[in-house]
Amino acid sequence: MLAVLQDLGELDGVCTFCEMAVPLVSRIAESLGLSSNSPAAVDAARDKHSTRAKMAAAGLPTPRNMLVQQPSDLKPAAELVKFPAGDPTHFCCFEQNTQQKGTLRWL
Repeated sequence: MLAVLQDLGELDGVCTFCEMAVPLVSRIAESLGLSSNSPAAVDAARDKHSTRAKMAAAGLPTPRNMLVQQPSDLKPAAELVKFPAGDPTHFCCFEQNTQQKGTLRWL
């Protein structure tokens, strides 16, 4: 970062036009001592489950949700979320095989 400052001089800010670069830009701004969203805030905002958990902890309304990490989480998630359409016992998942092709499988 010192080399950047030596090459460019004093910076007022860092920005991006690409949503995927926001975490990097927040870390660059932090390392340069510039005002920016904190990396923790940016990371939380990009993670829906984390965002919803933080909103609920702050007493803000959030949609019913559950983090699904494995197939056995699907039925409890359906019971909690109460999907608006269809039978919540019918789920499909995407399985990727070794040839980088995927298949849909009903659970």
